[in-house]
Amino acid sequence: MINNIVKFIFQMIRKNFLFRKLTSKYFVFTSLLFIFLTPFSCQNLSGNITVDFQKNKQVHSMVGFLHFNNIRKLEPHLKQLKPKYWRFRWMDDSTEAVNLLIKNGIIPIIVLSDKYGYPDNLGKNWKTPLKSDEYKETVKYIYSKLGNRVIYDIWNEPYMSGFGGFSSEDFFILFKEIHDLIRSRPGGHDALITGPSFEELNRYEIENFFKFCNDNNIRFDILSWHEWRNEGDLKNMSSDIYWVKNYLLKRYPKIGIKKIVLTEIIHANIQFSPTQVFKVYDTLEKDKIDGACRGCFFESEEVINCENNSITGLLDQSGNPRSIWWATKLYSQSTENRVESKATLDDMISFASYDKNNGYLLLANNYKQTIKNINVIFKLKGLPLFKNNKKLKIYLYKIPNTEKDILKFPIFVYTKFETVKNGTLNLEIKDLAPQELLYIIVK
Repeated sequence: MINNIVKFIFQMIRKNFLFRKLTSKYFVFTSLLFIFLTPFSCQNLSGNITVDFQKNKQVHSMVGFLHFNNIRKLEPHLKQLKPKYWRFRWMDDSTEAVNLLIKNGIIPIIVLSDKYGYPDNLGKNWKTPLKSDEYKETVKYIYSKLGNRVIYDIWNEPYMSGFGGFSSEDFFILFKEIHDLIRSRPGGHDALITGPSFEELNRYEIENFFKFCNDNNIRFDILSWHEWRNEGDLKNMSSDIYWVKNYLLKRYPKIGIKKIVLTEIIHANIQFSPTQVFKVYDTLEKDKIDGACRGCFFESEEVINCENNSITGLLDQSGNPRSIWWATKLYSQSTENRVESKATLDDMISFASYDKNNGYLLLANNYKQTIKNINVIFKLKGLPLFKNNKKLKIYLYKIPNTEKDILKFPIFVYTKFETVKNGTLNLEIKDLAPQELLYIIVK
């Protein structure tokens, strides 16, 4: 329809002399801009979701965190959020922390360089680890305490000035020295090493790193970098991940990469937004990343959520949950028995799952406008627990984006019975507000 309107306007421009007299370049540009943009800005968004409980999906959870002050105090959250990885620095009680994490099914990642320190926190007292044995002694000590129960991250963001500002050559040499040291320790042949923990994925730099590792008999197990892209950059991120999997890892198999874990994700600008975080999680799931850890940032001049035991900002300073805490909890739950769900809109994100009692759907509107008249189709034949039911009870909750404010519980919207016909249940949702998350329970 829009194409036909544009063709008509151009015909009028060619045929009508008076119209041509009026068409300055500015007038033509603004008119056409109005024609293209008006239908999209004014039109109502609507969409459909189909959930098929017969089609199970194996997915990797993207829930993981960075740092803590007292992991013992966070144990109730470990059981609810169920992170897959937790990346942190060595502290005096790290052995106890590692034991607690492993007990709760969480894989610890130790950032070795955090213990040694950086120009950012040591200032003039910092010295390059290449000119003394101090860093090697630090690594020996940590390895003697933790052995093969953790993943060792050799150096954090090596090219950033605050974290060392190494040249490529110096970082490669340092990585080899620490790699060789770990491999030489008792049991070190089987130790899990990750790297290079670059601050971003640069194809040129990471391939040079792989060439060096390949030529110098470096074998590390888990490829990691920090991935801050979101929104419009996600397609480029997926393209880079495809390149890593289908070119880089296949060209250098001797290095022995078994997994890709993005050890810092979620940009500061979106850290509190459930729907924008879900968009990143959904993209990384589709890219078949093995896991990730959420980054941490300053929330204000006084508050940094790396240091206040807030689980990278999921809790406020008093330990109360924000909306992002609830979203993370429900997303994590959805990864255990995930089933296929398909949406007709790109930025309407859905995660469907089930347990022995209920079916579940998380539905997120990542648009800046309301989605109206959403038709949700639940295909129930795959779930024996719904086999003989003619009516099912629906519970609907919503989770708005509260940013840094707390949300004590998801907001109850309604409960009602819906009829099952031929193994299918249809649910109509009148509207879903921008940046809002719905949680639906089929009981």
